[in-house]
Amino acid sequence: MRELRLGVRGIHDHLALPLLPLVQDLGLRGLPFDLGVRQSLVLGLTARIYALDATLATAGLSNPSSNKVLERELLGLGVPLSKRTASGNQYTVDLDVLGRIDHHYNASHTPKFPFIPALLERKRLEKARANLESLRPCNDGRLRTALRSTGTETGRYSSAGLRWCNVCKAANHGTNLQNIAKNNPELGVNVKDCFVVPSGYMLWELDYSMLELRIMAYMAGVEKLIACIENPALNVHTENTHALFDGRYSDTLRTLAKNFMFAMIYGGSEGAIQIALAKKGEYLEQSYIQGLMLKMFNEYPQIALWQQRTAKQIETWQKANEPVIARNAYGGCRVLLSRDPLKEFLSTQIQGTAAYTMSFVLIRLARLGWDVPLLGQIHDAYLGMSRECDLERDIARVKGEMERPCMIADRFVVLPAEVKVGRTWSQLKKVESI
Repeated sequence: MRELRLGVRGIHDHLALPLLPLVQDLGLRGLPFDLGVRQSLVLGLTARIYALDATLATAGLSNPSSNKVLERELLGLGVPLSKRTASGNQYTVDLDVLGRIDHHYNASHTPKFPFIPALLERKRLEKARANLESLRPCNDGRLRTALRSTGTETGRYSSAGLRWCNVCKAANHGTNLQNIAKNNPELGVNVKDCFVVPSGYMLWELDYSMLELRIMAYMAGVEKLIACIENPALNVHTENTHALFDGRYSDTLRTLAKNFMFAMIYGGSEGAIQIALAKKGEYLEQSYIQGLMLKMFNEYPQIALWQQRTAKQIETWQKANEPVIARNAYGGCRVLLSRDPLKEFLSTQIQGTAAYTMSFVLIRLARLGWDVPLLGQIHDAYLGMSRECDLERDIARVKGEMERPCMIADRFVVLPAEVKVGRTWSQLKKVESI
């Protein structure tokens, strides 16, 4: 287990340099993509957008596609716009702003601006259509990406469209596969429907289960959370829902509890958590968030102690004019230069450890010389495509490397990977037998 304590030079020589060509090659392998499915989805979204345009026109919104026109007409209808664009020349009318307005003025039985929900739906549909139209596969039916291991400060991989595709010999191909939109049942749109494997093949995904949450629990020594995570009979998000909402449970509350937990572990204030939750469509008052924080810290006091210890250590370094250096579990370091580096410090520890965990898998597979048909890396998951006769062998090889014991905060742990299999990316189903 040479990766346990490599040190700075070891990280550079044994991880960073060998990783560069492997990650680049992984991004260029590409995922199978069906242009016919994409076109069908685009046409369906366009028809729905036109129908909403007719509805919004009756409310006095003549051109929702133009932010400038929309700004003027919303102000004319009395909608209180306050956030300005970066240039300061006009007001912002994006999903976040309109979502907050809808929450504050339309939550009652007598909504003040009843046309806002339709406008929100139109903007979501328009965004989904733009995302679909931006996906440009190569001539061989594969959607590729420029995948890099050096694009983020924590070590997480970054992804972008290709300015020039060496496969198609054409410009502006591919997409950012890290930002492929999730399934949205409310809109009835799933971009992942477009990713379909050929006959005789199966698509598979190996995804680390709650990777960042596990890493935080081990690094902070949150024994109650660790016991819950490692008990297959318990679900941590269900348990947190009961703890936060006094024993109540619903799918909506569970989603809120899950989003709140991930927003809170990085040491943000009530305002920072409020912003993070708003991006998920959850609009909560800061006083309510403060109450949830107290409940969560009461449930897991070690999280608060870990954050406090980290903040105190940072303050000590700053007072002594020493550099603030954050290290992940494997020794990878990052010098923090901001005045308030707590969030970056915790992020480096958690996300940096997650990133290195993913990278070690790729390095080990390359050194073993196995020709495993990996097609991409999405956050904490690897995607692959295998012939049906090779499916179990390929999955077993990658899963075995992902689940090798590793050391986090002086304890050996196994980070489990969940297996999903299907003919399309949207229809992957969890399997237990492999």
